[in-house]
Amino acid sequence: MAQAPDVPTQMLRFATWQAGREGLEGSLIDWRTGLPRPCWSVLETLVEHVGPALQGAGDLEVVREGLARVREEGNGAVRQRAVLAHTGQLVDVVAASVRETSRVGG
Repeated sequence: MAQAPDVPTQMLRFATWQAGREGLEGSLIDWRTGLPRPCWSVLETLVEHVGPALQGAGDLEVVREGLARVREEGNGAVRQRAVLAHTGQLVDVVAASVRETSRVGG
């Protein structure tokens, strides 16, 4: 099993900020090069890299299906931005998030 790369905390913080700012349609910091690349390219490379471990745990298809669903439907941030664009009201974004959370959990 390969050792995880030693990544400076500052780089992890920046990569997290970048992902939150850019979202699914933006760029992520490539874990191999430290350079920005399209989100889905980085995710595909990561799944390919950890694929054998996921396969061994019986989780590879679950991960692939989950990523395909997110790619098709978007994630919570995509849905929240759509509500804000539609209504222009932050209170509507919060209300929609509460409805979605209640539906998922209940």
